[in-house]
Amino acid sequence: MSNMTIKQIETAIKSYIDENFPGEYRYALMLNGSWGSGKTYFIQNNIIRDYNKDYHNDRKHIKAVYVSLNGLKDKNEIASSIMSSVASAKSGKAVLWAVGIAVGFLSDLAGTYIGAKTSENVEETLKLTSFSENEFFFVFDDLERCLMPLEESLGYISSFVEQYKAKVIILANEEEIKNGFAQRMDYYQLAANKDLKINLDASEKEKGDLKNHDNRIDILDLSRRAEKVSEALGTYERIKEKVVGKTIEFKLSLQERVENILRFSTPAYISDVAVAAEVVKLMEDGQHLNLRTLMFAAQVFNKFTPYTHDYEEREEYIVFMQQLFYVILRVSIRCKSGKEDVSWKPYEKSKFVQFGRNKFSEFLSLKAVHDEVYYGLFTPEGVEESILIFYDFV
Repeated sequence: MSNMTIKQIETAIKSYIDENFPGEYRYALMLNGSWGSGKTYFIQNNIIRDYNKDYHNDRKHIKAVYVSLNGLKDKNEIASSIMSSVASAKSGKAVLWAVGIAVGFLSDLAGTYIGAKTSENVEETLKLTSFSENEFFFVFDDLERCLMPLEESLGYISSFVEQYKAKVIILANEEEIKNGFAQRMDYYQLAANKDLKINLDASEKEKGDLKNHDNRIDILDLSRRAEKVSEALGTYERIKEKVVGKTIEFKLSLQERVENILRFSTPAYISDVAVAAEVVKLMEDGQHLNLRTLMFAAQVFNKFTPYTHDYEEREEYIVFMQQLFYVILRVSIRCKSGKEDVSWKPYEKSKFVQFGRNKFSEFLSLKAVHDEVYYGLFTPEGVEESILIFYDFV
């Protein structure tokens, strides 16, 4: 399913979670998107936050268990992550279980993490890490970064769907998964066989013909030939279809993704459509589209906000705060793009700084913002002084 709006994606995922499986056909749902597309932020804020907020008030309300597969090497590590998430959800506290934990060791951990005092509480601890049907739905993130063979990781995940009838959402970058399959040594061995007919696209074939007059395989073509072998054998698709019944493509415009992040991380006067459009312009002008930088800028802005309360009753307050956010975002983009900080003289609290690629892209910037963004230096006095200077300027 492609070209869906963020609201349509949210509705489709919530429908999957809320509705019963029809008959005996049970399946996992995949949310596919490139790295940095904002799919993790979306799932945590638009989906998980909604389901988890009422869990302790309503025990019938289904709750999310989130597990990142990044770097996990085997089933025991996945199981430990799941136990931690389930126990944390039930106890309301952060609980970290050791990998390969023995049942006899649970009583010690029970006493450490959840206040259990006797060996009899092992049973209570086991209850804490177990779950019943329809109590949780499971979100497995970073499938492409899991160090287990894909057959094993998806096979393990499928047990939640088949045995426990649980709803499972898998977040993945399928392009990276397919690239990973193309790197398999057996695919390279097939690709290196010059007698195996593999049709590259016209431009690559023409380029190869110019280089090779004796039918040998050019080393530059080997990787592409391996990809073609992977596509032809369809190994990934065959593994996937046993577990995943529906795939939603997370391909939103930058404007939609920015609006969604601002909606959950900033006050209403910042999460405005017009502000989001200006944010998109700043990111594009800075040739920096990493949404994590926007999230970072939002955190810095929220740290500065308490020091602007004296200006709340003034007519220009909203415009002033929006302009302050743009200052913080410009500095954040500069920093996260790897550019050095500008030099500041000891007495300078503000100055015009060139942020874009031409001399007309100079904007007033604040030393207090640069100090926080670049060095993590935050002084209330410096912030208050900078805000006063900037308010007079705006």
